[in-house]
Amino acid sequence: MDYHPQKIDQKLLRAVVRANPPAKPSEIRDTAAGLLVRHETTGRASLFAIISRTKRKKLADVRAILDETTKVTLRQCQVEARKLQGKEAAGELEPTGKDQIPTLGEFLTGKGEGRAFSEAVRPIEAARLCSVFSGLVSRRLDEIVPLDLARWTKAKIAAGTKAGTLVRDARMLHSALARAVEWKVISANPLAGQIKRRAGKFRLADIVLEPLEDRVRYLTVDEEPRLRAALAERDDYIPTAVLVSMFTGLRQGELFALTWADIDFNAKTITVRPRNAKSGKVRHVPMNAEVIKLLSVRRGNDPEALVFTYMGHAIVSPKTAWRTLTRAAKIDGFRWHDLRHTFASRLAMAGVDLYVIKELMGHSSITVTEKYAHLQPHRHHEAVAKL
Repeated sequence: MDYHPQKIDQKLLRAVVRANPPAKPSEIRDTAAGLLVRHETTGRASLFAIISRTKRKKLADVRAILDETTKVTLRQCQVEARKLQGKEAAGELEPTGKDQIPTLGEFLTGKGEGRAFSEAVRPIEAARLCSVFSGLVSRRLDEIVPLDLARWTKAKIAAGTKAGTLVRDARMLHSALARAVEWKVISANPLAGQIKRRAGKFRLADIVLEPLEDRVRYLTVDEEPRLRAALAERDDYIPTAVLVSMFTGLRQGELFALTWADIDFNAKTITVRPRNAKSGKVRHVPMNAEVIKLLSVRRGNDPEALVFTYMGHAIVSPKTAWRTLTRAAKIDGFRWHDLRHTFASRLAMAGVDLYVIKELMGHSSITVTEKYAHLQPHRHHEAVAKL
């Protein structure tokens, strides 16, 4: 989150509305007036009253204030902010009444009053939580209980969801609720102690899951010609996206968030911005000759334009296109994410150091990269031969 102290007036509000959406949520504070403008990555801007160090209240959308047809004015917001601060100083405001506790959906997306989980993570992750826990988004945070996690887990198991996916999503929800506790939105995390691991198995709300599958599936030498033949039959974005993914190891979300400003043909690198990286850190990935050639053909003039689009729109998920492609190539059990595994596996088999693979993949820890160590057993023989 970026913070900027500045006087909030009509001119500033107009500038915020005209500005491009920020890379991460940005806040402009006018402590003298007791106001705060929050500019989201979606482009949405809201005006808040600063009640205290830990309290704020949404007053209006910035666009509504600038719209002369509405009855909301900046002056009214300034007066309301002063009233709220006065009530807080006099002890007339409840610390956090139940009517002030947001629903899960409001907290995840920032559509309610107060801070939002989308400030701390990539917006796509907050959106995924809303989708995965759609049955809970209308519930207040203090109304969520361990039984909700148990029911969700049972329903997902019945639907065939893999244990690894269940654990990942449950941990993300736990993280969101922990952030709500940190920000004093709620007093305690309702899922505290509900995600456990014992004897290699996870338990979600006392429901034991199957052992996690440490899956490393990569494209074989027999499958690649079939995949390339199927790609040659298409005239959309898929051929370039698939091959760029396979030769850079970019995650699907990182790939489809790329803009032309992220492609440096001179330095032969692709930059993954922190807002799009799973680790939240910038990463520079080298391009080989094939990737440079593929992207040069599509090269755009607008640096802020997305590299990959479908019918002029951002790509959310290529599931249907991917399913059609793998069927045409007669490749079974191969996910889009396995293109990333293919990149890392081939580097490992070529003898590339695991630490270098870790950096290229953007792994947070070398332990994640060690799943590819079995692909280079010759390194052990080479090490002993040096004695």
